[in-house]
Amino acid sequence: MSVSPRRLLAGASALATLAVLAVSACSAGGSGGNANGTAKTLTVNTSFVLKTLDPGRVYEATGLTAVHALYDTLLTFKGSDVSKPVPALAESYQASPDATTFTFKLRQGVTFADGSPLTADDVVFSLNRLKNIKASPAVTVSGLTVTKTDDSTVVVA
Repeated sequence: MSVSPRRLLAGASALATLAVLAVSACSAGGSGGNANGTAKTLTVNTSFVLKTLDPGRVYEATGLTAVHALYDTLLTFKGSDVSKPVPALAESYQASPDATTFTFKLRQGVTFADGSPLTADDVVFSLNRLKNIKASPAVTVSGLTVTKTDDSTVVVA
């Protein structure tokens, strides 16, 4: 998958903004601020805690927000409509009638930062890595089998 300068900049901007917010003084209410701006107490919001940006290990809301800005996924959602996934790295996907097997056809022309093409092997590796790390996010793929049928098709069952 290619990380475009625009996407990298967006991710860096998001992280920078979140970092600034994390250490900003709270001036609303309490003893943390006053009307003339001469507050003597700095309140730090500790809800912005990043343990990791490894997509196979991140499980807290703040980390998920940052990881979403940094990495592409097979599917995503359009706007606030989370009722229907739409293709991202996958150009299309199909579910079996009983919704137990999903086939993803990878979008052509996707490359990593070093220029190497995204293949089904990369997707299989990533999903199996997530399962084998056995960190909290592994619950999302535990019990699933991930295989490739060709260089651009991945089957998850």
